[in-house]
Amino acid sequence: MKKLIEIENRISKLKARNKRKYLSDNTSKLPHNCSFNHEYIPKPLSYGKEYEFEIAPRKSNSLVIIQEDLPVKICMYGSDSSKWNGDICDDETVSSPCPFFKPVHSEEELGKEYEENTLNNEYVYENYPEVAALQWILDNEPIEIYSIKQHFISLYLFLFNWFKYWIK
Repeated sequence: MKKLIEIENRISKLKARNKRKYLSDNTSKLPHNCSFNHEYIPKPLSYGKEYEFEIAPRKSNSLVIIQEDLPVKICMYGSDSSKWNGDICDDETVSSPCPFFKPVHSEEELGKEYEENTLNNEYVYENYPEVAALQWILDNEPIEIYSIKQHFISLYLFLFNWFKYWIK
């Protein structure tokens, strides 16, 4: 059986690991983490009469491909300049080598947000079940389990596996 101090140390290590992951997920060079990346949602295309395309005179044949009206992520860095070309930045391969990448939130803001979120027992229970289970063992910030029928079995299995892992 583990001592209380060992369980408390495990909780603090898990919280530190989860915080590092939270910070890295929200500051990594991905399009949705960049402050210059904005999502443009096009207006739905309306298609008129069938002969609408035939009216326009053409000197050459062209192929018109009609796609869904999906949102497009555009890099707005330098958009106030006349030389701005509006690059599409919707993939990690485009955003990771970008020299203009600037995270939406600073690490300090994200650290405060993480601390505020982890004060909420429901958030901890949903996102960090291992920490929640250990806190429950210590009767430290008990978790409100909404439907015991659904969660009791998963909590029991988790604790059983956890003890089995640590008793080895």
